[in-house]
Amino acid sequence: PIVPSALVALGIVDRAVMRKVAFLFPGQGSAGRGAFLQFRETVADFAHALAGAGREGRADYASRLWPESGLAETPDRDSVLQPATVALSLALARLWLKLGIRPDAVAGHSLGFYSALAVSGALSETDALNLVTRRAECFDALAPEAAGCLLALSADEDAVRELVARAPVMLHVSNVNSPSQTVVALRTPDLQAALRFFESAGVGSRLVPVGWAFHSPLVRPAA
Repeated sequence: PIVPSALVALGIVDRAVMRKVAFLFPGQGSAGRGAFLQFRETVADFAHALAGAGREGRADYASRLWPESGLAETPDRDSVLQPATVALSLALARLWLKLGIRPDAVAGHSLGFYSALAVSGALSETDALNLVTRRAECFDALAPEAAGCLLALSADEDAVRELVARAPVMLHVSNVNSPSQTVVALRTPDLQAALRFFESAGVGSRLVPVGWAFHSPLVRPAA
C-alpha cells in the first residue's frame, strides 16, 4: 500500500500525490492560547498521557492545566508547558495510529524531538515525559536575569548571520527553521533594540512565544 487508506478516506491526502507518511512533532513555540483546553475535549488520550507525565512523584499536570475555575490559556511555566506539549503530541500520535496511520519516518522540532523518540520506540512514553519534565524544571530554576527570548526572522541563515555581526545588541543564531526563516536568541532587555534594528534592515521579525533564549549560550546555566 502506498498511502494508509485512512488518510484517503478522511480526505486528507490524494493517493496519487503522497507516497509516504512522516510525523513531524512541534516544539514549545507552537502552543497557542487555549490549545490544551481544546484538545482536552477532543482527544481522550491527552489526559492519559498527562497522567503518565505525572508519575514518579511529578506534578499533577491535569489539575495545573485545568484548575476548577477552568484554564483557557497556555500555562506560563516551562515545568507545566513542556510536558503538556509533549503529552499532547503523543496523544495525537496515538490517535493517528488508532486510525491505521503509521509513519514511515518521525522527526521533531526542538522539544518535539522527545515526542519523535517516543513514537519511534527509542524511548518509552514514560521515559520521554520524565526527561522532558526534568528538562523543564532546569529551565524554571534559572535566575530571572537569565530570561531571554527568540525572534523568528524572515531571512535565510547567511543573511541573518551577516545581520548578527553588525547588530547593536548581542544575538545568537538559534534555529534554522527553513531556507526562508532563521531564529535568533537574545536577552529580553535587548528586545526592543533588536526589533528596531531588523525593521530598519527591512527584515520581518516575529516574537516566538517562549520564555527563554533556547538553543543558545544564554541558557547554558540550565545544563
